[in-house]
Amino acid sequence: MDAGFRLNTSTENIITQRKFRSIIHYFKTFSHVQDCEQYIRQKTKDDRIFLIVSGRFGQEIVPRIHQFRRIFSIYVYYQDKEKNEEWAKKFIKVSGVFNKLEVLINRVQSDYIKRIQYKVDDPFPLNICKKNNLSNNLIHDEFFHSQLLVDYLVHMKTLANDITEFINICLNEFHYDQYQLSIINEFKQKYNSNKVLWWFTQDSFIYHLLSKALNIKNYNLLIHMGFLIRDIYENLQKYQLKSSIQVYHG
Repeated sequence: MDAGFRLNTSTENIITQRKFRSIIHYFKTFSHVQDCEQYIRQKTKDDRIFLIVSGRFGQEIVPRIHQFRRIFSIYVYYQDKEKNEEWAKKFIKVSGVFNKLEVLINRVQSDYIKRIQYKVDDPFPLNICKKNNLSNNLIHDEFFHSQLLVDYLVHMKTLANDITEFINICLNEFHYDQYQLSIINEFKQKYNSNKVLWWFTQDSFIYHLLSKALNIKNYNLLIHMGFLIRDIYENLQKYQLKSSIQVYHG
């Protein structure tokens, strides 16, 4: 957080810092852009930073650090919200411009909880393409949004219980269908990443669930299917590499 983040009293400042520390345990403030930038550059690629800036501070530092993977999300806190939204909208990691402290705190808390809950290592701004935006850029925005979604899913880390959670969702979704339940049980016992393309090409619950999630933009379901999407992506990459070798060999 930068020193331009002004509060009415020192007591209010202390209380606010305590609130942020209750959300994110390590909380650090800076008075100078150079010190903040140096700190960010010294962090490792595995660190994740939630950056809160004032309007002036943000306009100076955000263009210089926005590209770093360690920057998870950026929040602009300033009374002149409209003025700062103009420059902030150019940077997809800016979660928003806020002129009310409680709204800002709630957003930071919500984003942090989502990162923990969904094992997110990279930011995924779901509000890039708004449903009520009927501008000429809508098709481009939809495409850009889908590209972010794919990139997010294929880089999400796999945890030990991902398959178990996905199977539980499938059992609930197809509880009425004995045929699909038998396939789900087989999937539970036999699935491995090398067979993902075989599973996906079968007329089974995997294809139907993925199609459903994409059609209705069910991001929660897509996140639970992330390990499958990642396995599909990696297998296709291997297939393309082998194809290239076969084409150019000899």
